[in-house]
Amino acid sequence: MESEKKYRNRDWLWEEYWRKKRSAPSMARECGVTKRVIHYWMGKHGIRLRTISEAKRGELHPRWGRK
Repeated sequence: MESEKKYRNRDWLWEEYWRKKRSAPSMARECGVTKRVIHYWMGKHGIRLRTISEAKRGELHPRWGRK
């Protein structure tokens, strides 16, 4: 799949974003587009964006390791 076109593919978007937990900016850099383009195609395919709490689980959460 061509890197400049894979951001239009529903399966690739879902796999990278939900299964691999990649960020839209990271995916956009790989494809040479903006994160807005990634969000646009995700929306077009009905792929829900993660909430902030979903995105910041585990070590990424600001309160990780605090008591």
